[in-house]
Amino acid sequence: METHGKNWNIDEAKAAARVRTEAETRDIVAAFDSVPGGIFKSTPWPDCRILCANDGFFKIIGYSREELQKSKDDRMREVVFPPDLNNLLK
Repeated sequence: METHGKNWNIDEAKAAARVRTEAETRDIVAAFDSVPGGIFKSTPWPDCRILCANDGFFKIIGYSREELQKSKDDRMREVVFPPDLNNLLK
């Protein structure tokens, strides 16, 4: 019985940690989405695949999430003005 009681406490602690993590994630996402500018995270150049981005980012680049995924293969380098791309690749 004592072992079962300890397992229950471990399970309770794991559940509480999961709830905290989910709440923290919601807070981070809310902050990320509330920034007035564009924020994105990508893999390094030259691949530069978009991993996540806020709505402001898509407003700036002029593509929807779906358009970037379908027509540009989620690659930031596909939406950068070509002369600027040359500067970024140096």
